Amino acid sequence: MRRTRASALSRQISCSGHPTHQHHDAHRNKNERQRQDAKWGEQNHPDGKKPRSAPFANNSSYQRGLTDRAARDGRLNWQHILREEVAEAFDAIGDDKALREELIQVAAVVVAWIEAIDRRGK
Repeated sequence: MRRTRASALSRQISCSGHPTHQHHDAHRNKNERQRQDAKWGEQNHPDGKKPRSAPFANNSSYQRGLTDRAARDGRLNWQHILREEVAEAFDAIGDDKALREELIQVAAVVVAWIEAIDRRGK
């Protein structure tokens, strides 16, 4: 679980959000989860297999490189950050503790992106 410049940026952005928006978003997230459970029931799918071949094997290293390059060039965007975090989660498949931590990071980046969208409207 390597902390990158993009990960640090996403944590910084998510920590600077507005509590009222975070509370509202947490409530909306809970409502969406309840809607999903009502529609599909409790879901307990397997994690899938850890990618072992192109284009997904070692994808987190590739995505990290793209993210770091974009940050250096001043082109960093939310897609770079989210792709890197999802790739790290895929690489953690097979280690439940690491996978859980990576998925929390994915969720935090998604929330930070939503907060950034909300700030545009102000």
